[in-house]
Amino acid sequence: MKKGITAILIILVAGIAAALYFSKERPQPVPVPVTITPGSPKVEKPAKPEKQVTIYHISIEKDRAVLQPASVTVPPQENPVESALKMLFMQGDKPLAANPIPKGTRLLALKIKDNLATINLNRKFQENFQGGTEGEGLTIGAICRTLAQFPKIKRVQILVEGEKIDTLGNIDLSEPLDVRSNFGGDN
Repeated sequence: MKKGITAILIILVAGIAAALYFSKERPQPVPVPVTITPGSPKVEKPAKPEKQVTIYHISIEKDRAVLQPASVTVPPQENPVESALKMLFMQGDKPLAANPIPKGTRLLALKIKDNLATINLNRKFQENFQGGTEGEGLTIGAICRTLAQFPKIKRVQILVEGEKIDTLGNIDLSEPLDVRSNFGGDN
């Protein structure tokens, strides 16, 4: 008798399940909210390519000091303007190529607004300058030419320890300079 009741129950449950399955009104799926928690797999963006920028060094051509360009690589996560200036200041002297920037010069701050780059340098920029008129032109020319490659920069104001300076020798540094001016020679 128990076997008969069990068989009837199985047939009854199977019939109800079949009726629900084949009925036209099927229950709609319920959306399940998805949350992303820390540690979940992340979709990574493609890496930005490295950028090439130009800095300048001094070389001797026909018994005359001139600025020569040198291409350097900026890591993709860094500000190219700031990196170019830092590399210019730290490049050091090499055989047949001298750094036009006074030894020990460091960039303290960079601000770009309305096509004006304001660069704040440490005191070594003034203290270690040794160049005279030609050296001053090469120093200022290297900074201006390095900045001129960036279209958003038209002028530069050079500060030392947050203060305007009058000059390193002859060039008026109390006001912003046109970065496309011809300091440092014809090349």
